[in-house]
Amino acid sequence: MYMNKIINELKTNGRHSYNELAALYDDDSQFQDELAHLFNNGLIIEHYGKILLPEHLNLVRAEIVSVKQTFAFAAIEGEEEDVHLESHALNSALLGDLVFLERRRKNYAVYSIYKRVHEKVIGEIYHLGKNTYLQVNSLAPSDVAFELSDYEGEEEELVIAKIKSYEGSKVRTSFLKSLGAKNAPGNDITRILIEENVPEVFPAEVDLQVSSIPYEISKAEIKNRQDLRDQLIVTIDGEEARDFDDAVSVRKTGSGYEIGVHIADVSYYVNEGSPIDLEAYERGTSIYVLDRVIPMLPFALSNGICSLKEGEDRLTISVIMNIDQYGQVRSSKILPSVIKSKGRLTYTYVQDVIERNKPENDIEKMLLLLDEVANKIRKNRIRRGAIDLDLGELHIKTNKEGKAIDVQLKKGIESENLIEDLMVLTNEVVAETITNKKLPMLYRIHEQPEGQRIDNLNYLLKRLGHRSDLNPKGVKPKDMQILVNKYKNEPEGPVIMEASLRSLAKARYAPINHGHFGLASTCYTHFTSPIRRYPDLIIHRLIRKYLFNNDKDIEGLKKYLTKAGEQTSDLERRAIKIERLVNDMKSAEFMETLVGETMHGMITGLANSGMFVQLDNGVSGLIRFDTMSDYYKVDEAGISARGRRSKVEYMLGERVEVVISAASKETSNIDLILKEEKKSKTRKKKETSGKSNRKNRTYRNTSRKGRKNRRKR
Repeated sequence: MYMNKIINELKTNGRHSYNELAALYDDDSQFQDELAHLFNNGLIIEHYGKILLPEHLNLVRAEIVSVKQTFAFAAIEGEEEDVHLESHALNSALLGDLVFLERRRKNYAVYSIYKRVHEKVIGEIYHLGKNTYLQVNSLAPSDVAFELSDYEGEEEELVIAKIKSYEGSKVRTSFLKSLGAKNAPGNDITRILIEENVPEVFPAEVDLQVSSIPYEISKAEIKNRQDLRDQLIVTIDGEEARDFDDAVSVRKTGSGYEIGVHIADVSYYVNEGSPIDLEAYERGTSIYVLDRVIPMLPFALSNGICSLKEGEDRLTISVIMNIDQYGQVRSSKILPSVIKSKGRLTYTYVQDVIERNKPENDIEKMLLLLDEVANKIRKNRIRRGAIDLDLGELHIKTNKEGKAIDVQLKKGIESENLIEDLMVLTNEVVAETITNKKLPMLYRIHEQPEGQRIDNLNYLLKRLGHRSDLNPKGVKPKDMQILVNKYKNEPEGPVIMEASLRSLAKARYAPINHGHFGLASTCYTHFTSPIRRYPDLIIHRLIRKYLFNNDKDIEGLKKYLTKAGEQTSDLERRAIKIERLVNDMKSAEFMETLVGETMHGMITGLANSGMFVQLDNGVSGLIRFDTMSDYYKVDEAGISARGRRSKVEYMLGERVEVVISAASKETSNIDLILKEEKKSKTRKKKETSGKSNRKNRTYRNTSRKGRKNRRKR
């Protein structure tokens, strides 16, 4: 309330002093806290001792999103296109920093930094004269030097250092930890994690609290819950899964099916405001990268007492749903429970059971029944317009030293879809249950696509020779679903699916229900993964508050859910970015072994520098235009590139044969060259004899009029 009053006051009357704004408050500590919040979020700025809004100085908020050797890019809040910044205009800002930008003639420059995101850096040591420096990847242009003041070390030793100060183009750091040789196994991924500010270890106070958590369930607690330990309940996960937060059960009824989805009751063990909870909030989500997981919760919880291990009593929150023969939910209930999993099943095993279709025991009979009802649930979701944009997942295989030895593009299988169907339905039931009570809620929302993005998609389809009538002002999920299903098996299907995905908004967490466009769901949340996602833990607490304890005190809850939604959405994006960075690096590492080989792929993107090609193994590389025999210009929509002289055109969706010319794990770049370029479309000139003949003689007219006449001809 007060923060809005401050903003409104500054909008109405311009700049104010601290004392003038403090007069709005009865509590000075509240004033300090809320003023700090406004400063930290770039909503206000101090200028010559006065507080004012950034727009009063013609400043815009932005994030430094990419840094190259001599320049950087910043994403302006609310703008789709990133802006270019010269290295000297960064004003010591590093990758990820939140800044105010000002316009200087045609260029942008950093006016000031309102939030720095890096407390430490990681880099390999190099010596220059008597001084020691760190080679830090991707955080700053090459003219910025990271000086290490208190550690000499060895050349190319990988070191973690704390940032002490920024002095122009120099960043002073102090030694924290040595990781040994930069090429030591695992250091490549560790480097990315530290560069993205992922915590290395849990704080001491978290470890202390974990040690006090009981690892046996008391008889008294079991009496307070629905005892489901005798029921046939199993977990279904990937072969390499280490934490199990969901289990499932099903039985046939007279009117259809009774499905049980049983989720680890993390909220019982993690009290709000406790050291474990505060650290989980700061992490937001578990991060899974190849050979490791950076957990949201300590392993003693995520792999221990909260994990639904086979044969172990575990506390859960169960959603019991009565489904009719058409796959529709007729009734449901949410209750505290205790279960004992009868099987730790894998997707591979369940897939075999489905394909074999000859059950050999009670578990396999249940799995076929689960598949039966899941198919009905899926058909309902498809009928209402849910969009299937399964582009496949890059699977990278590594050896014992962590080196990439194979890369493949894999798509989801039936057994994975089965679990997804049940989890999506459960999330909808939970969201609708709380929403119907008209109480504050944290939703997983996926908003309506922007009109311009749909226009771009329509244009792409037209250029590819397809008709598209998507309505930019009100496209519906069903429209997008029909489009994707129509073309997904066509040669250019992957490009159309990728473009369709890019046209959609990004899913996020918010306390206002805007529905989920991709799932064609009017009410959706995340409830089924509280071990690895903080929003799910929030939903568990709301269930406990509203349904189990009948507590309707909602004072301050909407404000909290707004802030938590923003925090967890940001941290989810960080996790996705880290997974992409690791995949890109490891893909390049694998492709280093294939330099010189020929492969096939599809053009999936066009930029001024060249054509992006996704190879058949799922890895993407770049064909640079400067390696081709003509000057190519990309059209405004980024759909085709045409040669200036030859008039040869390359388009999105086109299949090409390429040679792997170079790959670098250090830069994550993969360079390709066309094995054979298209032939020129220009007509060959007739050969003439050496005789002087006016008709055969070519005159070079360089005048403007001459060029104009040649164009007419």
